[in-house]
Amino acid sequence: MKKDQVKRDFNLADAVLKQKADELIALIERDIVEFTERGYNAAKRNELIAARNAVDSFPNDEQLEAIKMNLTEQKDIARNALEKTMRSIFNRAENVFGLYAAK
Repeated sequence: MKKDQVKRDFNLADAVLKQKADELIALIERDIVEFTERGYNAAKRNELIAARNAVDSFPNDEQLEAIKMNLTEQKDIARNALEKTMRSIFNRAENVFGLYAAK
């Protein structure tokens, strides 16, 4: 079954998005008097910084690809170990019951 590809709602790289958020925070802090009059406060600033940090801490495509490759290697190792164990069990059964036995 083919997996659906994840598509973004925006056409910006994460680094550009973080850069824009940094610029916005810097501009708001520069003009804090005007923004305070419009209801901007420390709680909203912390909220904006937390959202920026969440985007910044999300792994990029290269990191996700490396994670996927590592997990695939682990899966292949586990599969090979299972195949080896099952092959030895089948060989024992064949030795005891014969190749085409229905037992």
